[in-house]
Amino acid sequence: MCELPVRATRVRANDMPVDEDFSQFVIDMPREPRHFSEASGRIAFVREPGDSPACSSLALARVTVDGCERVAPLGGMPYLEFLQSLHVKRQVRRYLEIGTQHGDSLKLARGNAVAIDPEFKLKIRLWSLRRRIHRHRRIHLFKATSDAYFSTHDPRAALGGPIELAFIDGMHLSEYVLRDFINVERHCWLGSLIVLHDALPQNFEMTERQRRTGARRDKSLAQAWTGDVWRMLPLLRRERPDLRIEVFDCPPTGLVLVSDLDPHNRTLQARLEQLTRELTASPPSESEFWSFIESLTVLSSRATPPPAAPTSTRPAGSARR
Repeated sequence: MCELPVRATRVRANDMPVDEDFSQFVIDMPREPRHFSEASGRIAFVREPGDSPACSSLALARVTVDGCERVAPLGGMPYLEFLQSLHVKRQVRRYLEIGTQHGDSLKLARGNAVAIDPEFKLKIRLWSLRRRIHRHRRIHLFKATSDAYFSTHDPRAALGGPIELAFIDGMHLSEYVLRDFINVERHCWLGSLIVLHDALPQNFEMTERQRRTGARRDKSLAQAWTGDVWRMLPLLRRERPDLRIEVFDCPPTGLVLVSDLDPHNRTLQARLEQLTRELTASPPSESEFWSFIESLTVLSSRATPPPAAPTSTRPAGSARR
């Protein structure tokens, strides 16, 4: 821990602007000791990786708006900014994502990338700019469902080695996310990280398995749909206690970081049929949903440093089959 007088809240790294705001760490500096008196009147605490301040975890609040119960808005770092911090902090060389659409998350990749989506809607200007900046990187776009892709392709061949960071944001149904997680993990290595999106819905209506925006009571959130992705958290904790699962308060619907992966573990694959029946047999009740929300301990994305990748056993760039 060290104390530095600072004035700016934006930073450059490797001669590139970094979208990181340190204002949340800035506190009023006392007048004493006197040798600081002529410096800036505010200081920032710069933490080493792994430092966790006492205020870094929080409980989700349950509020009522216009007669509808919902989770209080998440106050963390926007999820794309947090994803970018993961790419930078972990120096990701091999990235895979499921669910690309316009490419807002894919553009964050600094190394080789595989993107899987049955219907791409990429922004042309964004990608022409990225090609000029990262000409030496390779991006592989696969227009297919994730199930179809993994049945015929090995992403390690396209990436030049195991996946280092994966972002799952495809079909918002729990059984699809389960299959995506199984398929992604077996192409990772022990130090990889899998990120799940949409696991912190703002209300129960967003979790319906069939999207029916016109039938919502909470009209201001009627267009948002997370499906029942949230059900992956209790399932993974029960079936795979060896995994490290961290939930972050990234708006609008949270991010879940899963680490301590084991590409050789076949527990979920062996029970896939049974687990799928469990997830699809009947939808959870509203009381089950709120019990899940109220049981969560959520990490502050603004106060908790993104986890760094282990480097001692980082795999070489060759693909394996």
